[in-house]
Amino acid sequence: YKVPIIVGCGVVLLMPDGTVEPIWKDNSVDLYEQDPFRAFLRLEHNYTAWHRLIDLDSYKRCGVSFREGILHEDVIWSYQLARTGLRICSAPGSCLYYYRQREDSIMSMDVNNPRRYYAHLETMRLFYKDLVDEEWNRDSDFRNRYATLFHEAINRIMKRKELSMRQRCKSVKSLLQEFNHIIPEIQTTYLRMKKFVK
Repeated sequence: YKVPIIVGCGVVLLMPDGTVEPIWKDNSVDLYEQDPFRAFLRLEHNYTAWHRLIDLDSYKRCGVSFREGILHEDVIWSYQLARTGLRICSAPGSCLYYYRQREDSIMSMDVNNPRRYYAHLETMRLFYKDLVDEEWNRDSDFRNRYATLFHEAINRIMKRKELSMRQRCKSVKSLLQEFNHIIPEIQTTYLRMKKFVK
C-alpha cells in the first residue's frame, strides 16, 4: 500500500519458565481508507509502539518522540503520531511480536500502582489541553476517547486500597478541580462525584 505506518500484529508471550503462549491475533479493521487520527480515537487499532512498523524517514520528518520519565509513554506517543496524519494500513492475523515476560518488568507491576496512575494523568492532561485549546469538545469521537480516560482515572483512584476512603475522595476532588469542565459523555459522573467529594 506504500504507506508509512503498518499496524496490526498478533502477540506471542515468551514466559519466564520458557513456555510459549500465543495470546492474541489482531483483527483490526481495514484502516487504509480511514483518517489515522479518527481511527485512533475510535480505538480501531492498538496504541502500543510495538504494534506498528514505521518508515524511518517518515518518522524522522514528523518530529514525534517518546517522553522520558513516565510509564506507558507509548500512549502519548501514539496519540501524537496519529495527529501527524501519516497514512496507515493494517496487517491483521499474523503473530509478529514475541513478548518476553519478566517478573521484574514494568508490565508485571500491579495495575493499581501509583506510578501507573500518574502516567495515566499525563495522558489526560494532554487530551484535556487539546480538548480546551483546539475545541475538540465539539467532536464526539474525541469526547468519547477522553471520557474513557476520565472514567479510568476515577476507577484507578477508587481501587487504591493503600489509601483510606477519605484520601481517595480527596484525590477524586483534585482530579475534578484540575479537569473542571463538563462534556455530555461525563456530565453525569462528573456531577455525581463532585457532590460526593464536597
